[in-house]
Amino acid sequence: MQRMITLAELVPEDTFIAPRLLEEMQPGSPFVGQQAEALSGALLAVCGSLPILAHEAASTAPLLDAIAASGLSPPTAVDRFDSRDGYVARVCERMAQGGRAWFTCPVPLGLFPDEPIVVPPSLIADLNLRSAIDRLVPPENRTKRRVIEGRADVAQALAALRPGLVVKDARLPSSSGGAGVWVLRRKRHVTRARTGLAGADRIVIEARVPYTANFCVQCTCAGKNEVAFLGSSMQRTRASGIYLGNRFDPAAQPSSETCALALTIAAAAAQLGYRGIAGFDILEREDGPPVAIDLNFRPNASTPFLMAFGALGAARGFDMADLIFATSDTPSRVLLARLWPLIHEGWLVVLGLFDPQVASMPNGPTNMRLMVMGRDLNEIQRHRKTLRRAGLALADERLSPVQRIARRLRRFMP
Repeated sequence: MQRMITLAELVPEDTFIAPRLLEEMQPGSPFVGQQAEALSGALLAVCGSLPILAHEAASTAPLLDAIAASGLSPPTAVDRFDSRDGYVARVCERMAQGGRAWFTCPVPLGLFPDEPIVVPPSLIADLNLRSAIDRLVPPENRTKRRVIEGRADVAQALAALRPGLVVKDARLPSSSGGAGVWVLRRKRHVTRARTGLAGADRIVIEARVPYTANFCVQCTCAGKNEVAFLGSSMQRTRASGIYLGNRFDPAAQPSSETCALALTIAAAAAQLGYRGIAGFDILEREDGPPVAIDLNFRPNASTPFLMAFGALGAARGFDMADLIFATSDTPSRVLLARLWPLIHEGWLVVLGLFDPQVASMPNGPTNMRLMVMGRDLNEIQRHRKTLRRAGLALADERLSPVQRIARRLRRFMP
């Protein structure tokens, strides 16, 4: 098996990962409350020897056992917390003891000590602003766009919206999952954008770009002159722009021009002091150069997927893989027991899990991040069907009314 690169190789030895998304940085985002806590465990499968803070419901012992059984190295030092306040306190304690904080999401300025850190929070926030595209991306690789500031001007621009545009909330750093983005395909989408952005004082309006492929291209930034290509995968989204997952397909790889663009953007950020992983959403077109539409200066949702597939895919004879987000009403212990034989078959890899019942949180489903590998698309589809039979609802598949009823009935099955 190929040795898997871990996050520990990108930062100094005294570093710890502080991964929780803080709600005040993402107004209007779906990633709040339980979802914010769930995201704290998204990097457990690839952090290696780096200490990492994770919510107790996102870092259970059965999950770590499943990560190991999948063929990955579980983290060696998990520092668990049970609330947002607990997370903030643990970060401050570790920093006071000399630990170097690696904030993987933008954080409010002044909430944490200024040192020791991997990347200053002010730089993280600046690089993740939607307007950063204008500073870091060559003009020929940007779509036609306008940044509009001031409530009066924004209100006027919203009133003039029409189908065929994309409008983005630019008040704070960009969020995960396509939140804060409206793709205006029909009049009803225009209405939704106006409602969602009512009262906003900063937006971006872009021309909608016809494309042939949508890639998330990721790079590592280990120093000012140490930028490297990590990998890429196709993004799977709804027509509305909501992110659903990724697919690695050897027959669908980004062009050399797309890869070069990603390295150019990463190199510019590295010169400013950025360290870590960056992922860029880049569209390839039939009649022009690739276009960067979103810059994410943080580990991406597909980062563990890419790293894990690089280590396991070819070694197990698999050419393709899907990153799947799934939910189930089944308690995590029971659910993992059902999945255990599939893990040992070698095609299913558990990357993350969040079970609110573990922490006596309000009722909610178990959330999972899974990698499904196959030799071709048909095999991937068969594996997906197996997961559905095990009681999982896959986020990128719409359920029929009958399927929704069946899913609810499964919660009462052993």
